[in-house]
Amino acid sequence: MTPIRIAVEENNKDIVDILTKNPNLNIEPKCFKDCKKMIQFTIPSFITKIKEYVFCNCASLTEILIPSSVKSIGCNAFKGCSSLIKVDIPSSIISIKDQAFIECSSLKEISIPSSVNEIGKRVFCKCTSLKKITISASVTSIEEQLFSECSSLIQVIIPSSIISIGEGSFYG
Repeated sequence: MTPIRIAVEENNKDIVDILTKNPNLNIEPKCFKDCKKMIQFTIPSFITKIKEYVFCNCASLTEILIPSSVKSIGCNAFKGCSSLIKVDIPSSIISIKDQAFIECSSLKEISIPSSVNEIGKRVFCKCTSLKKITISASVTSIEEQLFSECSSLIQVIIPSSIISIGEGSFYG
């Protein structure tokens, strides 16, 4: 287990703050996977990619602060973060990979900034509290099952730039 994972598990905010100021810190895939005690996390400003499965199944995570240094959100990065209510995606993000927010059952609203030109498959699948989503004009396709099983979804703002909608995108 990495020192930052141990500090987060022990809910030691002071140590987490010290470690996240180290520009040599590398947050690897699955670094915080299944970390049940993490409630809030600020991604350091020198991180450029949120890697695969980093926050997967962090069931208590309610808030994530993403700096403008981040360019992409990896596959399953926030999968199963069932307490995550809101995510502010900065305008630096270019791509959101497959299933990045799948099963974030408390997520209510999200806006995709104009910098994003790629949204993967099933990114918001099973986000059962998601009510509203705004997709920017830079996006040209809605991938398969993007919003499947989003049972509370009442408003999707789709720009005229969308030229294809994948199979099962709004299923369930």
